[in-house]
Amino acid sequence: MAENNKIGAHLTFSPIPKPSDDEVMSAAKQDAQLGFDGGSENLPPKLQQIKIGLIAYKTEIWNQAQNYFTKCQTNITNAEVEHNIDQISTDLANKTLHSNELNLPKVKSSLSANFHAFETQRENYYSFKTLHGRTLLPKNADPKETRVQFYFLIGLFLIEAVLNIVMLFGGGAVTLWEAISIAIAQTTFNIISCYLLGKLIIGHIYYSKTLVQKFSLVTFFVAHIYSIIIINANMGLFRNAIAKAADAEIGDKVELINQFAFYPWDKMANLDITAGLVIAVGLVLAALAYIDGLKSDELYPGYGQAYRGPLKWKTQVDEQIKELNDRWNMCLNRFHSSQEKISQVAAESIKNWSLNTNSIEQVWSDYKKHINELEEVFDGVLNLYASKYNQYNKEKNIELKHKLLDKDEFDLKQQFDDVAQLHLDDETRIAREAEKNKQFAKDFKQIKKDLASENKRISAEIDALSKKYKCQLS
Repeated sequence: MAENNKIGAHLTFSPIPKPSDDEVMSAAKQDAQLGFDGGSENLPPKLQQIKIGLIAYKTEIWNQAQNYFTKCQTNITNAEVEHNIDQISTDLANKTLHSNELNLPKVKSSLSANFHAFETQRENYYSFKTLHGRTLLPKNADPKETRVQFYFLIGLFLIEAVLNIVMLFGGGAVTLWEAISIAIAQTTFNIISCYLLGKLIIGHIYYSKTLVQKFSLVTFFVAHIYSIIIINANMGLFRNAIAKAADAEIGDKVELINQFAFYPWDKMANLDITAGLVIAVGLVLAALAYIDGLKSDELYPGYGQAYRGPLKWKTQVDEQIKELNDRWNMCLNRFHSSQEKISQVAAESIKNWSLNTNSIEQVWSDYKKHINELEEVFDGVLNLYASKYNQYNKEKNIELKHKLLDKDEFDLKQQFDDVAQLHLDDETRIAREAEKNKQFAKDFKQIKKDLASENKRISAEIDALSKKYKCQLS
């Protein structure tokens, strides 16, 4: 037998083993000459041997048929699932309303909570505006707008740190680790403190309500500027001392603490060009850090922070709404693209159902033909044996009548009771296939109509959510 279970292919059985006529006649002749006394109920050994072989073949093709039926049953079951209208309706609904990616109830709950948080923060913001008489939106309060300023701060820090390391280590008389430590410490104070004061103190100075407060802040601001100048001046003096020590080949290390002066102006006359460059670069970068800090937040004290409270939740709600609409559009696109594919798969599955049902009918018919032929083969063997036996034994003629198979073995509904209900004649199968196609087209049209209406309702609900949770902030 060729192992072939392709859908629609003719499923074949092993060929019937045909007993050798010569062997049957030889056995009959020998039994006749020896006077073997046998009959229908007591078959001669040769016939018993042939009977056993034919029954073994019958068992073999029964197993083959059962294997074919099982595979066809599996294919039919799978095909019926693929055009089962309830399953298709569920699958299509899972791409929209019941999609795990959409999860509308969870999104609605999260949106409600986040919008409530936005409204609370917005009230605080509006109260701040009213209390402080602010009419315009704050400037530079949105982190998205001040991202460049933050990158600029990092750039200033890296530039000064690298320049200081190169200039200190290049002067000699200090190790690389010492140069790095001093450069990082000086850069941190020079850049970070200027950035923070530019961001925080200038606005307080500008909008201070009392003369005492303004004078105190200005004093602190001037003191900080002076400290920046002192720090950068001492960095220049330290670089100058390192270079001189290296030129004079002095063995002692030059330490910053020994060179530090709170009044360094009388030592400035003997600075070399590199030391002067260290001072100039430090002061320029400090000034840029001040400006960067000034541009990093709203100048009016506390106004930027009050604005960022609701802005944070507004951003989150806006992103949720956008993501919800994007996911819903993706679900709709997948829903529409799936309809054509589902229709094609269903049509193909109905065809597969028909082909496999036809295969069952074909195997059923061929199996019955084979067992009938087996009976005929055995009857022929019996007749051939009896004829030859009677030819050589004139004294006793025998007539052999013996059934190879029991009566119930010809009842295929009993032999294959698990597949009997799937056995259909060609006319019935073709009619049922046409009925399946017609019914599927009708049901699928209705499903598309119902789901389209449901999708329209969900679209309207999402549109309403987008409007309901639109965060206005002015």
